[in-house]
Amino acid sequence: MKATTRPNPPFDGRLILTVESALREAWRLVDTRHDRAELFAADEDRITLWIEEALYELREQASEGKGGIAGFDRTTFERVQRGAAMRDYTGTKISKQPDLIFRPVGRRSEGIDAFHDGHIVECKLLDERSGKSIGLYASKGISRFVTGDYGWAMSHAGMLAYVRTSEELPTHLETYFQRSENLRAYYTDGRVIRCHLSVRASPATYVSTHDRPITFHDGSAPGPIKVRHLWLSVRPACSP
Repeated sequence: MKATTRPNPPFDGRLILTVESALREAWRLVDTRHDRAELFAADEDRITLWIEEALYELREQASEGKGGIAGFDRTTFERVQRGAAMRDYTGTKISKQPDLIFRPVGRRSEGIDAFHDGHIVECKLLDERSGKSIGLYASKGISRFVTGDYGWAMSHAGMLAYVRTSEELPTHLETYFQRSENLRAYYTDGRVIRCHLSVRASPATYVSTHDRPITFHDGSAPGPIKVRHLWLSVRPACSP
């Protein structure tokens, strides 16, 4: 593959905030269209499919001037991809499938690896009944950005959680990170900081920063990655 500047230039902050606004609104749509029992029974893949469908609807609405989210339209974003196959940073693993990829329109210039240019959002379920813990959120989610499976050409990425527990940001994620073995495993200082640009948004976005212990074939390194955490609460069905 042709040598590129790694990582790619970061997205304009407004683009990332637009992505997160679209995710919140997509969740609102999903939450209103499915009853409590359905949302509490659905698995991770099913909920992510519903999110993808809602994102498509919002993008079309904004493009046609019929609502949606300002800036989340066909002139600004390509269609969101779910489960698209990509390669890891070594090029030896060619079927890595991040959950959602947001690609801006028009970022085609020298120094940009266009194929891997995108804000990747990995989706995970937090659910006590099925054993979906913060440990899995980290080891099967965050770690993929740290090890270069996902997002190796970018300096930012997202984690989206469907929360069916009482856990909340930032407390529970910081507690997990601050165990000495996890500080080492996730190359982080353990802090999970509220994004100051999303102070009025609900739920808020929190950010953790992770070094990446990888180097490319030319000897260069990608540097740290900022992972943006957005947790969506799934309230349990009311007991009769």
